[in-house]
Amino acid sequence: MKKDFFKTMLLMLCAVFTFTACSDDDDPILGSEAAMISFSFDPSVAANSIVTSQPVIGSDNSITYTVSEQATEAQLATLVPTVVVSAGATYTASGSDFSKEVTYKVVSEDGQTTTQYVVKVPGLTYPIEEQVAGTYKGLLNVEMLGNSLVVDEPKNITVTKNKGNAVDLLLTDFSFQGMPLGDIQLDSLTVTLDDKGVYTFTGNQGLTLGSGVGDCTVETEGTVDKGAVTAKLAILWMQQTINVTYTGERLTGDESGEAKMTAFSFTGNPSFVAQQPVINDDNTITFGVSESTTDEQLKSLQATVEVSAGATYKADGTDFSKDVTYTVVAENGTVATYVVKAPARMASLKYSFDEWESVAGSFLSNAYDKPKPTNELASSAEGAGMLKLFGVTDMPIYKSTDDKVAGAAAARLVTMDTSAQANSLVPAITSGSVFTGWFDMSVATTDKLSSTRFGIAYDKKPLRFKGYYKYTPGKTFIDGTDVENIVTKDQTDECAIQAVLYEAETDDFTLTGHDINNSDKRVAVAALSDGSAKAAWTSFDIPFTWLEGKTYDPAKKYKLAIVCSSSKEGDLFKGAGGSTLLIDEFEVVGEAVAK
Repeated sequence: MKKDFFKTMLLMLCAVFTFTACSDDDDPILGSEAAMISFSFDPSVAANSIVTSQPVIGSDNSITYTVSEQATEAQLATLVPTVVVSAGATYTASGSDFSKEVTYKVVSEDGQTTTQYVVKVPGLTYPIEEQVAGTYKGLLNVEMLGNSLVVDEPKNITVTKNKGNAVDLLLTDFSFQGMPLGDIQLDSLTVTLDDKGVYTFTGNQGLTLGSGVGDCTVETEGTVDKGAVTAKLAILWMQQTINVTYTGERLTGDESGEAKMTAFSFTGNPSFVAQQPVINDDNTITFGVSESTTDEQLKSLQATVEVSAGATYKADGTDFSKDVTYTVVAENGTVATYVVKAPARMASLKYSFDEWESVAGSFLSNAYDKPKPTNELASSAEGAGMLKLFGVTDMPIYKSTDDKVAGAAAARLVTMDTSAQANSLVPAITSGSVFTGWFDMSVATTDKLSSTRFGIAYDKKPLRFKGYYKYTPGKTFIDGTDVENIVTKDQTDECAIQAVLYEAETDDFTLTGHDINNSDKRVAVAALSDGSAKAAWTSFDIPFTWLEGKTYDPAKKYKLAIVCSSSKEGDLFKGAGGSTLLIDEFEVVGEAVAK
């Protein structure tokens, strides 16, 4: 009996211990910690390759890390984090796009504690200086209400780095429809970078423009992709939108800044172009055509243009019956404008020296030939013919049929050495000369220099003096200034060819050998600068130079003197016997100017 009692008590104790053990398993102790143990980006994950330093959990529960300079917002959005929290704790995130702040909430195992962590957006520092900033060369277009106001205008813009990821944009001298509006300066445009390497800049700011436009708002959006820029500006003004579009390429800084037109001519050298194009200092290009030229002929002209190395050009038309503007753009975007002016209608005064008139000799004078038209041309032969009385039979001018440039003949001028017969009536030197005007025999024996009456009436504005010449200086240079003391000098003779425009208030007023080179009536001169020997026919094309303080006045009367001499100082009775000047195909190109 006692044995059963002890057995019963033992079973009851075992039951109690078993019950107690079961009560402990049903009510465990839960963790209360809610901490983020670690936050990282596994570098073995391809999307995490932009991370340059692993995240650090700060004392303020902020999480910071760094990424490469080339990282984009799109790449930040694809980062894959690895998160470790306290044992038994759980977490949630506000998102997975790390281009924005992401908040993590960690909740303890017992649910009583919550800790918040914030993953900060890394500071993206774009390589703006290297990839975006710079000067761009390109084209500007402006449109308003569907109408094109500016089409492909060459223009430069400048982009500079501002603080952080921002840039400034400058477009200078903005204008359209003849209205100068000033500079467009856009500041602090926000820059972003996409996963394709394209930079975008945007902004919105107020601006004040000139020419009465005043205050307006400019909305800006643009991109830079591998050095190519596209910028779109919407200028909001008076409830209207002016749309400005710019496209260009970034310059390296090594480009040439020269924007010059170095040559301009017309293909095929058309015969009706009387004066070839000249590029003037003011960037105008002028040329002349014959009076009979039609507008259709001018429209048919084709230009050949040369510009600075690396530069380009564009013309606003091809109709040369009116002004045509050429825009030359240098490699670096520098712009120069040239204007081909509508041509002047030209008139040419020509002397071919093909036709001559023979003057018979007599017992008092030598026979000689004189070039036609004889009412315009004269020569020293008219005076030299009278030297027959003193035994002089040579003449200073001849018709040259065997040596000429074109046509039937040329004029041969020869300096005569008459020093052996020199006296008060016979000069030591008589140079061969041809001139426009007439020879006054009435004073030939008393005032030799007054006998040459230079000039014929001329009612055009002279532009150029053209022709051909050959020259051979004589051997012995003689100074016959003093007929009583004739000396030879170690000097080489030179020829002289010039055209002089002078004022002539009356029909009978003329300049003479005394004052053709120094009169204050002279207005313009075209003179050959090189009077030295020329073995072959040599062309000249000399522009008229206007003397100081002189201009052409179509209301005034003028005369034109063409003077040629086989000895430059023949008017002073100096020269070398035998000096020979051949001349042919003379032309003075003039412009008819309305009174």
